[in-house]
Amino acid sequence: PSGVYGLITGFSIGFGGQRVFGAGPTNNIVPTAVKGTKFKRLSGIVSPLILIAGDNGIFEGFSFDNNNAVNAICVNITANGLYVRDLDFYNQTGGEVSLWLDTVNTSNYYNINVVNMRITQTLYTNFYGFGFSGGLPGNVLYINGLASAGAEGCQHLNFFGIWLENSSNTSSIRLDDNVTNCHFFDIRGEIAATMATAIVAINGDQTASGSYLCRNITFDGFVFSITSGIYGDAVPYFNINNAQNISIRNAYFKDTFSVAGLKYIVLDRVRFFEIDNAFAYGGNTYNFIYCNSNCQFLMAKNCNQFESNVGTMVWRGSVITVENTNMAQAFVTGADTIIMNNVSGTINLTNSTGQTLINSGATNIPADGSLVQIGNGSVRTGVATVASATNLILTGVATYFVVTGTTNITSIASGSTIIGRNVTLEFADVLTVTDGNNLKLAGNFATTAGDTLTL
Repeated sequence: PSGVYGLITGFSIGFGGQRVFGAGPTNNIVPTAVKGTKFKRLSGIVSPLILIAGDNGIFEGFSFDNNNAVNAICVNITANGLYVRDLDFYNQTGGEVSLWLDTVNTSNYYNINVVNMRITQTLYTNFYGFGFSGGLPGNVLYINGLASAGAEGCQHLNFFGIWLENSSNTSSIRLDDNVTNCHFFDIRGEIAATMATAIVAINGDQTASGSYLCRNITFDGFVFSITSGIYGDAVPYFNINNAQNISIRNAYFKDTFSVAGLKYIVLDRVRFFEIDNAFAYGGNTYNFIYCNSNCQFLMAKNCNQFESNVGTMVWRGSVITVENTNMAQAFVTGADTIIMNNVSGTINLTNSTGQTLINSGATNIPADGSLVQIGNGSVRTGVATVASATNLILTGVATYFVVTGTTNITSIASGSTIIGRNVTLEFADVLTVTDGNNLKLAGNFATTAGDTLTL
């Protein structure tokens, strides 16, 4: 029934197939406004307030006042086939986890649905996991697939309607190791404090030849605002490592603080990543997507910024597709097989190969010699710069080179001579290109600044 139930120790629900329910969560902000069923921690016990160990049940309609306890869990789930609905967590400032799915006590999870979970004023610091390797800083929602648990891990988990507010913790949502087929629908919240890692951290484990990657993770409906705090490069919205088949859809990112350099989505060793229909609003110059290490099969579609300073997508990896975005694009060392369609903004290609830009609206392609295809098949190249030398080396795949210096040229390096290749040399200074060796000229060519020679 409705009321506040004070707990001096936690209790377990160990039998399966049961529905355990309250009168609904109370309004923790204004406790007298809405009546409901609340569990309140009356002492600093370390055990969870409630341990749900019975399979195939329903647990719903409660709120939890953690009473600012230190290193304590509110709800710990070790069951399978469970529905968890309409929960509210409050007064958590001592390093707790509101909802913890952990394979320490069971080999795997499957078919768990969490609906309408609200987490407010969750300020987490210095949480240490109970008996888990090395301890773990506090997280609001923590799902641990635990590589040592075997191939099953945690799987088929669905979360509908999560609100996160004022979280100062390691991560608001953390997925570790072997978590598969996990879906989040309608995540909303506001952050106004300091975090250590990311709002959402996905950390797969590759120590067993990739057997424990986080796989098939979907976020559909992500609306988050960062209003203040110290973030910068190290604390993105999403930090995704060792993962495969990750999707972010219908996302809205809003920043109103003045710290520049925030990275919204950071990718490390990720395969098959897609973000679709995402918008960024306000804030400073930022990297919307940033690949720290080479990734494969990445796609960004319908990603736009408005009323903000310039955002950039920074790519490393292969098979990268960008469509319908007004953000700048930066392709750095190791990026290749790039397909772009209807992209506006500066495009910066550095040491990359195999780019195809279709209807890109590119405003700048810098002097690195990268080959670019634009629009209806016409070919445009970057303008490469090369220093004059007796045996001139033409690097990359460019067809247009600015030659600096005054050293006379007597030949083109054999590695640069390709049957059927056409190149144009534009000279920045005075020198002589000598007929002979592998140069077939109608006599020597004495240059002045701005002269061009087509070979």
